[in-house]
Amino acid sequence: MFRCCAAAVALALCTLTSVIDARADDLTLPSPWSAGLDIGGGRLNKQTFENAGRTPLYLGFHLHYELNSHWRAGLQLSGDLLEPGDYNDPSKGAGITQVLATLEAHPFADPRAWIEAGAGTVNYWSNAATDTNDSGSVWQLQAGHALYWRKHLRAGPFVGLSRGDGGRLSHTAGFLGVRIEWQQ
Repeated sequence: MFRCCAAAVALALCTLTSVIDARADDLTLPSPWSAGLDIGGGRLNKQTFENAGRTPLYLGFHLHYELNSHWRAGLQLSGDLLEPGDYNDPSKGAGITQVLATLEAHPFADPRAWIEAGAGTVNYWSNAATDTNDSGSVWQLQAGHALYWRKHLRAGPFVGLSRGDGGRLSHTAGFLGVRIEWQQ
């Protein structure tokens, strides 16, 4: 599963860099919009939810709008895959999905360092007949450092913490990952 995801990310990066190289001469001013991918893993503690422990995969997609040189507002769709699905056994598969409104700050002298806070909704889902699904609210904090690969492409490590509560189900997750971001 991880090798498949890594291959997909590598293919997307190759395609993205070729598009950027082809358009590099046309671009004069960067757009305030940026889009990116977060991928990683970590530790997940759940209450009244099976499969507590190691999170095999954290994946997030985000869209940001640059308000000024120190602040960016955004929307993030992310989640933790707890148990992969199985075509031969439709009862397998479980995860946590989050939709967050975020605010990212660049508070240090180095503009590549960032801190992001977000709040939104969480959905706990499982394909097993015995598990119940639930939804509620979530908050998340992330911090990281971006390195520029090309003029409009940057990537770097990040660390994050999220806490969600759906009433019957809740979670606390700590995770490490890599953020890959493109700004036109």
